[in-house]
Amino acid sequence: MDNICDFSHAFLHRKYQPFIDAKLTHHEADDDRVYLTYDTYMAGGRISGIFVDRNRVNTRSIELCYQYPYQWTNTGDSIKNWSFMLPIDEKTTRVFFLFYFDALTIPLLSIKTPKWLTQFVLNLAKPLVFKPILEEDGVALEAEMLAYESYWDAPPIELNPVVPMFQRLTARKWEEHLTRNQNTELSEVS
Repeated sequence: MDNICDFSHAFLHRKYQPFIDAKLTHHEADDDRVYLTYDTYMAGGRISGIFVDRNRVNTRSIELCYQYPYQWTNTGDSIKNWSFMLPIDEKTTRVFFLFYFDALTIPLLSIKTPKWLTQFVLNLAKPLVFKPILEEDGVALEAEMLAYESYWDAPPIELNPVVPMFQRLTARKWEEHLTRNQNTELSEVS
């Protein structure tokens, strides 16, 4: 989850450029969520950039919130994303994504697309843009997990102050889950 919200990893997505030049502008956390905002240039890639109506949608900032077990993003109230986590075991989590675009624009015409055409374009973009970006994240996360398993006691190297907040929230929620399960098992035995 922290990788999704850490826009400092734009280098990983340099081919597709879903965001460019991100700068963290605000972050806060409480017991159940981490909220943050970035100034950035959204949908700057060769394909995505031509379909986003920048005259209608503010693509210069994004807000994100991690409310365990899901995370959401919002760009100009027109481009949204939800990511849901389903923990399988202590080392495996399935992640599901839901993307929302209220409308795209027809290149060179600046005409807002009807819903059916927006859906058609997004279906074409799934294998060309969305899937490759998510696969890049998957490869990076698997490498990070392997490195953590080998060097779990090494001090973390993280420049983004939000990433440890995400990690603490995830760990705390996992510990709460284990405690609830342990208490349930104890009450079933008694």
